[in-house]
Amino acid sequence: MEPTSSLYIDKPYNSNIYYHQSPTSSYSTVSSYSRQCDSSDNGYASCTDSSLSTSPFSYNQFEWIDNLVLEARIEIQAEKTKTTTTKPHKYKNLSLLTDSKKIKRSIKHCLSGMSYSDIAKRKKEQNRVAAQRYREKQRAAQEAENKELEYLSERNAFLRSEAVKLEKEIEELKSMMLKFVQ
Repeated sequence: MEPTSSLYIDKPYNSNIYYHQSPTSSYSTVSSYSRQCDSSDNGYASCTDSSLSTSPFSYNQFEWIDNLVLEARIEIQAEKTKTTTTKPHKYKNLSLLTDSKKIKRSIKHCLSGMSYSDIAKRKKEQNRVAAQRYREKQRAAQEAENKELEYLSERNAFLRSEAVKLEKEIEELKSMMLKFVQ
């Protein structure tokens, strides 16, 4: 089994070489003195010198897992403290428009031939219809916001439970890896 990263051994006569290879990294360690190289998918390799190594695994082997957990916690914390400064999105709820009865709009008329009382009645009717349209629009917007809030609350609860489940899985994998190392 050959490692995929380049191997630098300062003392070639030493025969106790350990190899480790995984999908994301590979490295080798010599028991008395070696240079340990890690490579990842992005093509970068990092090498560290070690003297009198007793284990084929480095001390910071699980650092990338810890970084992932830390990253996830930071994202969750940012999501908790995030305040919206923009107006919430207002989606047109088409089902509400089709379910509710259509409010007819007034027909445009010339006011020049009408008496003052007719004009006042007409303006009153226009105002009533406009207020009714406005209230219906507000009701539809509120309902859409409530539905969005309900959906986002359910999604948030699901993601939080998923995060907890993944953290437990990471801890289990860490403990399994530590058992394998020992």
